[in-house]
Amino acid sequence: MTLEEFKLKEYRSLYRDLSAHKKRMMAYRATANPISLGFLDALEQLHEDQLIKLNTRIRMLKPRKEGEETHFITPSDIARAKLVPISTFLKVQSSKKVNCLFHTDKNASMHIYPDGYHCFSCNAHGDVIEVVMKLRGCSFTQAVKFLINK
Repeated sequence: MTLEEFKLKEYRSLYRDLSAHKKRMMAYRATANPISLGFLDALEQLHEDQLIKLNTRIRMLKPRKEGEETHFITPSDIARAKLVPISTFLKVQSSKKVNCLFHTDKNASMHIYPDGYHCFSCNAHGDVIEVVMKLRGCSFTQAVKFLINK
């Protein structure tokens, strides 16, 4: 079974679960009497939480057309983004040092490594995704998408 077949099977299963939850909620509301309204409200909240979770999973697994923009990133997207060198965004000296992005720096105290950076003054450390987030003022997801499309 390929990944796409698995995702489609999982999507169909979740969609059936979602439909069943909706029907249960409607049935509970239709048979409610004034005495059981408190219990019914709590039960509806439980089902509403389930609906939200199922809707999120369905949106993630829903088959997409080629080239369709998604709001989700995958672990492979993150791994590809981390392969972009930090020196693409910062002017790195020959000693592999730059002025720190996270505090005012007179002397270059941030060391650049192949897989990330570390500032020996403020102890900031991370990878290229965090550098892009800081420089562009964007979210993690936006930074990963930016790096992938770079």
